[in-house]
Amino acid sequence: MIADDRAIGIIRWQNFDADAYEETDLELAERVANQMAGAMANAKIFAENQRNQLGLRENETQYRQRYHDAPIAYISTYAAGIIAQANDRASDLFGYGLEELVGGPVMALYADTPNRIEKARDVLGEAGGRSSVELEYLRADGKQFWAVFPFNKF
Repeated sequence: MIADDRAIGIIRWQNFDADAYEETDLELAERVANQMAGAMANAKIFAENQRNQLGLRENETQYRQRYHDAPIAYISTYAAGIIAQANDRASDLFGYGLEELVGGPVMALYADTPNRIEKARDVLGEAGGRSSVELEYLRADGKQFWAVFPFNKF
């Protein structure tokens, strides 16, 4: 049996009688062997895929745990400015529950100061890669605070 140009097994049919097999018997044996080789190759691909999926889930779980347990606040947004995810430190810092932050507009976290939205948009628009800026932010209880936040634009 051959799969991916590599021998992966042998099927042995043996009969000691001369001319025991006709050409159609040999063709049938070859078709069966090809089907078995295909099934074995598919099983190997399936097993590799399962291992890769498990590894990916483990990596994603570790990433999410590190993201949420980080000692600094993380907020990830979609291009439209909607919060995609936030960690526990961001929740504590802004005074909102995670369920309140996620799905909300990131601009709502900026303090109501003159040109707040324009300044934030300018910073975000200019951040082609990495940059940081000190801006005034707004907690859920209405208190304002200054913080330096790095921006990573992807």
